[in-house]
Amino acid sequence: MECFWILFSFVYLATSFNVKQVKLGDPVTLLCKGQQKKDYPGRVEWSTSDQMVAQYSAGTFKPGRGFEDRVHLPDNGTLKKGNFSLTISPTVYSDYDTYECWYENEHLNSWTLKIMTSLPATYVMLGDAATLPCYARINRNTPESDITLQWTKGDEIVLSIKNGILRKFKNFQQRVTVTPSEIRKGNISLHFSETYLSDNGTYTCQMDNNVKHVTLQLTACHRTIPVALGQALLIPLHTDENVNVLFQRPQISQTYIVICETSCNTMDWSKRLYDMELKIVRKEHIGTYNIMHRSKHQTICTYVIVSPENIKNNNELTCNTNRVFIALIVCSCIYFCVRI
Repeated sequence: MECFWILFSFVYLATSFNVKQVKLGDPVTLLCKGQQKKDYPGRVEWSTSDQMVAQYSAGTFKPGRGFEDRVHLPDNGTLKKGNFSLTISPTVYSDYDTYECWYENEHLNSWTLKIMTSLPATYVMLGDAATLPCYARINRNTPESDITLQWTKGDEIVLSIKNGILRKFKNFQQRVTVTPSEIRKGNISLHFSETYLSDNGTYTCQMDNNVKHVTLQLTACHRTIPVALGQALLIPLHTDENVNVLFQRPQISQTYIVICETSCNTMDWSKRLYDMELKIVRKEHIGTYNIMHRSKHQTICTYVIVSPENIKNNNELTCNTNRVFIALIVCSCIYFCVRI
């Protein structure tokens, strides 16, 4: 008799407990089939250990909390044939759970759904927005006051949520956030509205016992800034560290000249914490600016400053050159025709 129950348990587990892996965001179907007991579909329910996922009864379909607009059961005709499979689309990280299929209070099948994610290094150009991905398992019914998570960089706290209160720290205050509506979906990714040079490095996200690491890699920026002559010009530095600013005028020289070092406060320029301002733009200011980190001796940003006046003049010069070239071709053709 004991051997019978061991064999029965083995068969039960082998036939009614399944594992399915799916990439975050992809759709998934959890199969469940049974024997129809009535001429019409009876009560079908999918649930996890702590909540109802989807329910069909008396012609009415009801999704569970957090599954609205994402879960589907087969149509009536298919249900009548005993196919009670559940489709989730798209999947979110908090779908990582064990699902039970019930028909008329009879347990038919179990599935463990694993949501697969990857946390590759995030590469962005210095100054651009960035998102550091991170996912953690969370109960959808967790009260807001019980949600606790933390982002750190080394020993420095970047952002934290404790007892439902969001806090941002130091020079991250105006630039980072998480999306509250995504937290119950298991998405606790950190968003930067702007990146500074000091943001480069490895970050740790933690929610309960979930601890993960993700790296932010910043590359040198290269941007074109149009500006009208006579206006002020603001050049972002994306760092509060000391820099050298080198300048090269177009079509004149391949050599850069240093226009300011360290403080960058001159009659024309004034340096603030994370940018520098040219008070009035004149023709001699049009060109390429290289922002170099003073101690690391590397270019962190390159700005090409252009003005509508210069573009117009260049276009006119190009047009005139083209006209002269066409005129020379026409004259040459006439000359050869006359000679012939």
